[in-house]
Amino acid sequence: MSVEERPAKDLTNVMVSGYRLLLDRRYHADDHTWARQEGDLIRIGLDDLGQATTGDLAQIALRRAGEHVRHGEELGTLEAQKYVGPLRSPVCGEIVATNEAAARGPRVVNEDPYGLGWLVLLRPEEHDDLAGLVGPDEAPAWFAKKADGFRREGVLSE
Repeated sequence: MSVEERPAKDLTNVMVSGYRLLLDRRYHADDHTWARQEGDLIRIGLDDLGQATTGDLAQIALRRAGEHVRHGEELGTLEAQKYVGPLRSPVCGEIVATNEAAARGPRVVNEDPYGLGWLVLLRPEEHDDLAGLVGPDEAPAWFAKKADGFRREGVLSE
């Protein structure tokens, strides 16, 4: 596992196998989406490894505010250099906002997946507390294992 820390002032922002990982959020182990609690809402996006393995994003279509999604259901679809298919929700809840800037200019997800490239904001169901996602203690090892697997499969370059 290759974990290179950022300067000590920000211990939540680490480099793992050459990719950024933020430890202030939780991750879906299979779909490479992240979820961060923000008050009573959850912001969701695609992690750095997810955006790298999909390639340059050409189009994002997101479900509308007001719609309800269950864990594993489509939040929308992605069309990219190496992937065309669904973007799955890591949690259950009602979509309260979508990132229209990302839908209009999907490259922002490649350039800033943890910031301006967020995808949806949702109000979670009361019983859905992010507990089923990869947390900050496990995230670096999980992320490194995924990156190494993608390199062995030829999805990522060395």
